Amino acid sequence: MRKGVRLIAVAALIIIICYMVRTKDKTKSIKDEKYIAINNDVEKLTDREEYLCGVLVHEVPVQYSKETIKTMAVIIRSYIAKKLYENGDKVVLSDKIGLPYVDLEKLKETLGEENYAENIEKYEEAVKDTTGEILLYNGKYVTPLYHYASAGNTRNAKEVLGETYDYMSKKESNYDIEYPGFLNVEDCLSNEFNKTVIVEQSDDSGYVLSVSVDGEIMTGEQYAKRYGLNSSCFTVQYSDDNVRIITKGVGHGFGLSMYGADKMSQKGAKYIDILNYYYDNLKLVKLKE
Repeated sequence: MRKGVRLIAVAALIIIICYMVRTKDKTKSIKDEKYIAINNDVEKLTDREEYLCGVLVHEVPVQYSKETIKTMAVIIRSYIAKKLYENGDKVVLSDKIGLPYVDLEKLKETLGEENYAENIEKYEEAVKDTTGEILLYNGKYVTPLYHYASAGNTRNAKEVLGETYDYMSKKESNYDIEYPGFLNVEDCLSNEFNKTVIVEQSDDSGYVLSVSVDGEIMTGEQYAKRYGLNSSCFTVQYSDDNVRIITKGVGHGFGLSMYGADKMSQKGAKYIDILNYYYDNLKLVKLKE
């Protein structure tokens, strides 16, 4: 009888120890990790690197070089890190990060195993080859902006966005004029386009800062969004019976041009060279895991 009681006590002790070990491991995992809730669903969590891969798939064309994708991996990871580590929560909603994301499991279902493996490899390798690498400015997290193609020069972010962004100055990006859709011309009959549009101010890269539409003042970005233009680098030309809107570039024009970066990589530039060209005085560091 006494032996049976002793065995039960030992078994109970083993169960308690196992529970404590499992609890400790679970607590350590939560403590050491930050998670992102996809589509704000706290039941669907992913870690930083897997989330990064899903963003890369959305943002970077698969035909771009591996060096370009590595460049973008560092840029987007830097952006994600700022959102994650300046936030005290263990779980951060994807809306708070604000980046477009492709659900990799759904993508696999859509493409099938073989096509998925073929397309995802470049992105996964880029994430792995740059594991934990981010950009810092004076020891602080940054928001390194990027766009598809500039109007021939990127923009001076300090001039428009303020001192906080002075690591993104105006850069020549002449390759961008080769980008498909770089130049977009829209002609409208003047009797159909019955608005008076006056460009009030532009920056030194040609992007519109403020524009008057029938007396309503708005930013160039607001005008471009309202009327579906590719960028805020536009001009409006009037003739007797025609209104022509000419737009250059695709995107806001700040920071890195993805098309320009890819052309640089084709000329032999490595991802670190590309980052150093488009951004000023940023330090490449590796996050401590």
